[in-house]
Amino acid sequence: MLNGKTGGQEIVGAFTPAIMGPTMLEEFPEVEDFLRMTGSGPTVVEYDAHIFTEDNLIQTDSSFLNFFTIPVIMGDPQKMLNAPHKAV
Repeated sequence: MLNGKTGGQEIVGAFTPAIMGPTMLEEFPEVEDFLRMTGSGPTVVEYDAHIFTEDNLIQTDSSFLNFFTIPVIMGDPQKMLNAPHKAV
């Protein structure tokens, strides 16, 4: 848990180390899966010849679609997040 100020700006949040999910999956047989997510501020995204700014980007593990059901308009859900730099 973080509750403090940096440069006069109040910061409040809860954080866990990135290694926690994989470690718990390995060390505790009752853990079936894990999911890490982190949000970021405005991010410049480039796709083909298009460059745009995405305000609400979330970086996550490929297991995201095991935890949340989202309608898939086009493509194969099993291949959407199976490699780095993929997007949904």
